[in-house]
Amino acid sequence: MSNEEKILNLLEQMQKDISTLKEGQTHTNQRLDNIESEIKNLRTDVTSLKQGQQEIKDHLIELDTKNANRHLEIIDKLSDDIAFIKHKEFKNEEDIFKLKKNLQIIK
Repeated sequence: MSNEEKILNLLEQMQKDISTLKEGQTHTNQRLDNIESEIKNLRTDVTSLKQGQQEIKDHLIELDTKNANRHLEIIDKLSDDIAFIKHKEFKNEEDIFKLKKNLQIIK
């Protein structure tokens, strides 16, 4: 085999290697494009999840405030009811005292 043939074979082999490398690079680029697309989708999902989480937090804060206000209203109503019951109890005891006093006068 002559030097020219050797060089030609070597060049042909180099050309095949370059073609193989180009195919590999194309495949690698496609995989990177797919990865970039998936990362973009994941970022969109994360943003959506964070937004949903914030909405839930805001809703919980609103519910907690409403619940606290409702409990305060119930406590105020119960306090008023207890005060009224105490007043009525005192009034009833006063009436009973007067009735007993009148009964003693009659006897």
